Amino acid sequence: MQIISIGSTKWCKKFKNWINSEGITVEEAFKAFDRDFDGFIDLEDLKWILTNIIKSGDKSTINRSQLERLFKLLDFHKVGHIQKCDIQRLVENENPYLTTGKLSNSKFMVGTDTFDWKNNAIQQIGIELSKNSKFSSVKDCFKVASHGMGKIKYKDFKEFMDESNALKGFNLTDQLLQQLFSELDPHKKGFLSESDWETAFNGFNWYDQLVVELENLISCSFSEIESAFEYFHVIGNSKSITKSTFEKAVNSLRGTKLRENEVAFLWKYFSDGQKHINFDRFQHILGGLNFNGTSTLRKAGKSLYTTTLISKTASSSKWSRDVMEKFRKIIKGSNMKLREVFETFDSDGNGYISPLEFRHAVRTLNLNLTAREIDEIIKVVDRNMDGLIDWKEFSAKFKAKENETLIETRSQNKMAKLKEQMTIHMKSPQDAFEIFDKSRTQRLSFANFNELIKELSKLSSEEIPPFGIIKDLFDEIDIRKDGEIDLKEWNQTFLRVQEGDKRFSLKKLPQHLAEFEVNRDCRIILEAIRRNRRFLMEKFSAKSTDGTHVGFEEAKEIIRAIQRGIEIDDDQYKVIFKGAVREDNLVEFKLLGKDNKSKFR
Repeated sequence: MQIISIGSTKWCKKFKNWINSEGITVEEAFKAFDRDFDGFIDLEDLKWILTNIIKSGDKSTINRSQLERLFKLLDFHKVGHIQKCDIQRLVENENPYLTTGKLSNSKFMVGTDTFDWKNNAIQQIGIELSKNSKFSSVKDCFKVASHGMGKIKYKDFKEFMDESNALKGFNLTDQLLQQLFSELDPHKKGFLSESDWETAFNGFNWYDQLVVELENLISCSFSEIESAFEYFHVIGNSKSITKSTFEKAVNSLRGTKLRENEVAFLWKYFSDGQKHINFDRFQHILGGLNFNGTSTLRKAGKSLYTTTLISKTASSSKWSRDVMEKFRKIIKGSNMKLREVFETFDSDGNGYISPLEFRHAVRTLNLNLTAREIDEIIKVVDRNMDGLIDWKEFSAKFKAKENETLIETRSQNKMAKLKEQMTIHMKSPQDAFEIFDKSRTQRLSFANFNELIKELSKLSSEEIPPFGIIKDLFDEIDIRKDGEIDLKEWNQTFLRVQEGDKRFSLKKLPQHLAEFEVNRDCRIILEAIRRNRRFLMEKFSAKSTDGTHVGFEEAKEIIRAIQRGIEIDDDQYKVIFKGAVREDNLVEFKLLGKDNKSKFR
């Protein structure tokens, strides 16, 4: 069974049909496809998608060569991975060259099908030749390929492709390579002239391709040009867009670092040789793009740290879908199962939710829904229009679909890892929140959250995640979808996950410990430990036989001296000693009360 038949768009259409049949947005589809939640789809991800989501067959039917060809068709920018904008191109049948006007090659300027294998092969050859420092021009390349004879026969073409490796990943058989050669020879002369060669490859340039990629990423990420402009300030953490801040923002969008010469080219193109990029220049370059992304960034005050982020469903979605999606995310963000949510709304327990019960529950739970939005949800969910919502109607609209389960699992894994990093490097998620709550309002803006993620990446010696991943994490925690994360949302999110022993396992904390971890008594004791650390270290050292550990009971006895009369049980002490208790119940006391805040202030 073939995964792809060269010369057709069979399996690309399967991707598109699956997305349409699921009724999901491009962003949701990409999240489902991005198996390891790193912001990219690589070759192994693609193999997994075909086997487990698109369900084209079992693993034994997927030929590696055929898989690599499909990968090449989907990776439009030829950067070695599939991006969200590639899925956007697939669904909307877009041609990035047409929208940017950066390419003069007629193969891609005529029509909108960018999934023809021959056009993709020609595109890759053109890009690879432009990157090759051995050739000063397309004409110079022709001389080498033709051995200075003025014409390239098939044997010469095959030899040149093998030596230059310009078709890496296409894995073309001799028959397919002959078909490609015939495509380059429009008059069927049996050889390629210099004119044929220039017509095929002259319009491609790697640096222009970088511009196309960047503009494609920007238009696919943001809902408007103002949000894109604000993003460059936030990621660069600067009030103006300089070359340095520009580089940070571009690398964050791409998820991979550009070379110095590539940054220099893009900066020159965008800045026109100026030291800063103002909004007029930004708009001059990008104003003609069709912004169809989901991210809207707004500055709520003068400071960069007031920048909020609100993610909307795709621009093609109607208002009703936006409302339903908002409520679905509120449900997902709660600690309750779907049945528990239904029973909470069904206050009289008769098995039906009346409009009055629905409105009362929304007000009581402070779910940030307007009266119009509430009416719309009731109207959409109440399929038989009897004025009541039963369990069957409720679950049909809000139960998790297969793709949502995939997204949720990966998101929770990322949250678990994030919690563990905050516990290791910043004592706890709540401490991390306080450190980056610059305005002391018990709220984190997107700019605050971005700085937190950057700092955690630095402390963990990891690459900073791409903008798309940071945005998804922020959006997951922002349960109310108001563009900020308040302390209640933060605690609600991280109480659902517990950091594993280097496994980032997902375990629900016992309710009484989850509540204790964020209550006033716990905070008072932890603060007392920090304030009295020198005194406590002396007491611990006197009890310790190895200068590092004391028994659990001894640790409890010492801590009681500064506990201010607050009584807690053994399990709650383990919360206090979190990160310092070993499996043999010894407490590594030097880890207690260690102030991780000071270095961030």
